[in-house]
Amino acid sequence: MNGWLALAVAVSLGLSAVALGQDELPPDSAYVQVEGDHLTLDGERIRFWGHIGHFPNPKMDNPDPRGDQELMVQRMKDLGFNMHRLWHTPEGEFAKGDDSRDDLKEYGIALLIRNDVKIWFSAMDGGAIPPDELAQAAKSAGDPETADAWIEAARSMAREHWSWQGERVSVGKFNLARHWDPRFGQLMIDHMIEAATHRNQYTGRRYCDEPGIAVWELTNEEWWVPRMTAGEWQQLPDYFQDQLIARWHDFLGAKYGSEEALDNAWKGLLPGESLDEGTILLAPMRNRAEPAKLNDSNPHAIAAMTGVQGEFGREDFVAQRGADVIEFFTDLLIRSKRKQAEVLKSLGKSTRLSPLLWDTGIGSNIQCTYLHQQADAITQCTYINGKHHDRTHPRFPFNSGLEEMPKVCWDLPWVEHNRIKGKPFFVYETQIKNSTKYRAEFPMRMAALGAIQDWDIICWHSYGPGHDSSADQPFDGLLEVGHSLDLHYGRDEVQLSAMKAAAQVFKHGLLEPAGEPTHLVFGGKLLYDPESMDYPGSWGRAAKLLLPTVYRHGLTIEIRPDLDDQPDHPYFEGDAEKFNKFKQTGLLIKGPTLQRGVFETSPIRPTDQIAFDWRRGNLTMDAPGVAMFTGFYGELQNPGQGVKFEHADAKFSDVRVVNPPDMPYPVTEDERYVAIALTSADGKPLAECERALVSAVSTSFNKGFQLDTDQELSEFFGAGTRTAGELPVQVARVGCTIECPAIEGMNYTLRDYHMNAIGQGTVRDGKLTVPADKPVFVVELTR
Repeated sequence: MNGWLALAVAVSLGLSAVALGQDELPPDSAYVQVEGDHLTLDGERIRFWGHIGHFPNPKMDNPDPRGDQELMVQRMKDLGFNMHRLWHTPEGEFAKGDDSRDDLKEYGIALLIRNDVKIWFSAMDGGAIPPDELAQAAKSAGDPETADAWIEAARSMAREHWSWQGERVSVGKFNLARHWDPRFGQLMIDHMIEAATHRNQYTGRRYCDEPGIAVWELTNEEWWVPRMTAGEWQQLPDYFQDQLIARWHDFLGAKYGSEEALDNAWKGLLPGESLDEGTILLAPMRNRAEPAKLNDSNPHAIAAMTGVQGEFGREDFVAQRGADVIEFFTDLLIRSKRKQAEVLKSLGKSTRLSPLLWDTGIGSNIQCTYLHQQADAITQCTYINGKHHDRTHPRFPFNSGLEEMPKVCWDLPWVEHNRIKGKPFFVYETQIKNSTKYRAEFPMRMAALGAIQDWDIICWHSYGPGHDSSADQPFDGLLEVGHSLDLHYGRDEVQLSAMKAAAQVFKHGLLEPAGEPTHLVFGGKLLYDPESMDYPGSWGRAAKLLLPTVYRHGLTIEIRPDLDDQPDHPYFEGDAEKFNKFKQTGLLIKGPTLQRGVFETSPIRPTDQIAFDWRRGNLTMDAPGVAMFTGFYGELQNPGQGVKFEHADAKFSDVRVVNPPDMPYPVTEDERYVAIALTSADGKPLAECERALVSAVSTSFNKGFQLDTDQELSEFFGAGTRTAGELPVQVARVGCTIECPAIEGMNYTLRDYHMNAIGQGTVRDGKLTVPADKPVFVVELTR
């Protein structure tokens, strides 16, 4: 759909600015925009530290749900968040102020906007349609003669759906066929239009015009090409499979022009296969399959395959055939996403100016990254567990990522390497499990990586549920455990303190990025490599270079299948041999690279402000605006001498960790595991800042918490929970001395987890003492 047609769709639905009596909108500069490879607001670069959680979906049985919304937005700001990734939006009819669930959601969204917490809008995908509405949906697009067949096929897909109550079933709009079936495609576009053009009753503005929305997202974790190469399309009704097979033959006909050319490219066809007759199997897939399974919706094709025995996999075909399958799926998806994007961009000022993402994740797959490259920005996620499966490991049942070469992944990188040259980069979700001992390091590791790779957004999943504003201590609560629950950080005093400090480092850009990142260019050979159908199969021989190169030199990449036909491109510097090698291997390397296990050094220094001393298990940040140490202070060569920071002109010493009497998994003297940071809170160097922040934390567990190490432990997950524990949460308190001439004379306030003041004073002789005998959450300094 071109832009004019998309606009016509919006106007036909009564969604034009004129029809809605829209107020005058702010100037372009008031909207977050992409300029070059970064985000800007009011002409200045801006970075976001994002909150994800249940907000603004209220707890309706709380005494004051509206007050809960207000408390949660204030809590976000207090903790350093300046963005919220929004999932929960109104779903039905309501009246402003009726205190219904949808009214309270709308109010919460307005609170974000009024408090300048920017929104990442993730509420456009999904949706469901009940079977009794399929007849009307069939009129939305497509050939009228196929309407009955479509209704029957769609009705067969009806299942129980979370959005419907009781025993009702519905057909999910979020299905594979929407990228080739015109009706499902139009249903999704209609759903997006409805979500984006909703007018907030508290702000009076349509979301598509709202400057408070900084990022738009078509879908979350669709990962369509990997799902298609896994053969999931074979589970669809025959009607949709027939459509797909027809598109497959159209693709082959357009690419090769004749059956003879196809036969030559593929080094032969299977008996019974014919482009002219429409009997080419959509194969190979990731897994082996029988011919009938690969084309079981086409009786003519099945008849043609009579006598062809056995199963077929990638190894049974030349690589070009597998590459064509991937190219077909990739091209089909990009065309569909581009159509959706054109419609959304036409709806309003925010959707036009602010970045639009076409999907989120999956960073290990090259086709998913290539899809992101077509959009305004790139976005990936990563999660780690922080628990070890090997009982001989000295930190068992835990492990710290600071004691191995740096990474924030298990085996394959998802976020590290996916910085596309010329595009902003967003982390849409990340978190470490709250059931691990060594989690205070993780916000610092992400902030350091975000600096090296010069990221624009880091969002944290998930804060979890909000708070009861009527409670005396609304933020108190157990550390939640269990699958997905132990990714909740909303009651985690230790991680929230470390995150608040790391937020200052990241948002204000206090660390310099890698100076001249290595650049990798991937061509069609690797983009369409059949091996990429497997989880570890993308990126070719470059896969083993990605992690070590990122953390030493920084890295950008580019996926350019078009360069396969451009021998005169400047990248090849007029060197025919360089071009031929690129076309043959699918890889061009510009800059130094490293490999895992080869000439490993420690500390690893991507810049002179960041050092990963993985042999001693620590990470340091040392810049004019920040001094930070996280890791095993007890493993230092001489802990008594403290840690000195040259660029920050600071020193940390007298570091101690005090465990409460009933502490599960206490921190030992030899460990002295800590995360300590002194950071500017306004973006200026420490010597000039008006506001600064100190965080000094170690770890915490619920009282009586216990892991189950008696069971067989999987490599990725480690031990599960035997006993969740109870209140109070046991916090290992950190005491230390911070010396820094730049903070001389600053007033300080010790604040507890509830942000109550529990101590005040003035820094004398450039020395600040953080006491271990008080429940210090953070220390605020003002000049």
